[in-house]
Amino acid sequence: DEPPRNSGAWLTAPVEGGDIMPARGVFDPYPTFDAVAVDAEAGRAFFTDATLSSLLSYDVTATEGRGGGITEHKTRVLGPDTGIGFIAGADVDSERKEVYAVNNDGGGIVVFGYDQTGAARPVRHFETPHQSWAVSVSPPRNEVAVTVQQLHGLVFYTRDARDMDPPTRSLRGEATGLADPHGVDYDDSRKELVVANHGNWTQLRPYSPYDPLSKTPAAYEPGRFEPPSIRIYPASA
Repeated sequence: DEPPRNSGAWLTAPVEGGDIMPARGVFDPYPTFDAVAVDAEAGRAFFTDATLSSLLSYDVTATEGRGGGITEHKTRVLGPDTGIGFIAGADVDSERKEVYAVNNDGGGIVVFGYDQTGAARPVRHFETPHQSWAVSVSPPRNEVAVTVQQLHGLVFYTRDARDMDPPTRSLRGEATGLADPHGVDYDDSRKELVVANHGNWTQLRPYSPYDPLSKTPAAYEPGRFEPPSIRIYPASA
């Protein structure tokens, strides 16, 4: 007889189970770049790689490899100790020689020194909301801005944020015009914040009517598709 589902009886059944390594694997050795961040003074360009969950850097003067081959990277942070998952946006802190990389599907932001490479642990990490995408660092404001798709907004942290430190403030709501924001950049010279919107908007609501946090959910409001846009705010908004 088949044991009841979720009974745990399969643990003693004569079948393979548990944490089993694959017999073989197939993977794409080439990176898929999601974001680029450049420190012109240091001559370094950093790229996030979603295919192999890695963070690469190159000299800004690098050319293609011999015979048109692959350009050799300067550093590549890769491996289970890095805390890199579905990696998305990136930015550099040229004062501290640090690079920030965003995990979109959980895992928050991981921060590495410019010259870290291989299976390196981040110098620090801090949690951000699910579906965070891009990050921008403002040394003059001692602040980090992060876009969050599902919240249709931004959250802000201090540059020294780590672990479970909460945001210092947020920017969201109908009046902002934010809808599935992705790219973000501080223009410190103008004291402005520039945000790129994909334009997809829907309510943030529980996935289940039985969610204990929403015993009296609001009436359903369908989503909408707005034109992609660039929105500009005061840096202190």
